[in-house]
Amino acid sequence: MALSDFPYKINNTALPFPSSWTVNPDVLETKKTSEGGTDMIQIQRRNKRTISVSYKLAGVDWLKKILEWKDEDALTVQQYNPITNTYETMTMRMRGVSYGKVKNSEELTAVTGVWTVSFKLEEY
Repeated sequence: MALSDFPYKINNTALPFPSSWTVNPDVLETKKTSEGGTDMIQIQRRNKRTISVSYKLAGVDWLKKILEWKDEDALTVQQYNPITNTYETMTMRMRGVSYGKVKNSEELTAVTGVWTVSFKLEEY
């Protein structure tokens, strides 16, 4: 079994493999300081993930799909988990979408330009 058998998915749609897919697990905590000067930490949640994604896409089909997803309140995201060797499913929202045309790609006739796209997926 290869990693290519586990494409990233949004709303059960398999995505092309991106230029970059970086997961940042975070700990949500409240930090207070006691009278003695020691830290008092209360952890609300471990492993809340933010995923940074970037693509270089030929044509506008995938660009259009990503721009449609950015307006949805919640997305179902699936990614390979190397610890369990299976998919894990998360409910996320898409934020920080940016895109632009690659220089001189307007000259291409086989596709409607080449586009760079980046966005973040934030876990609920």
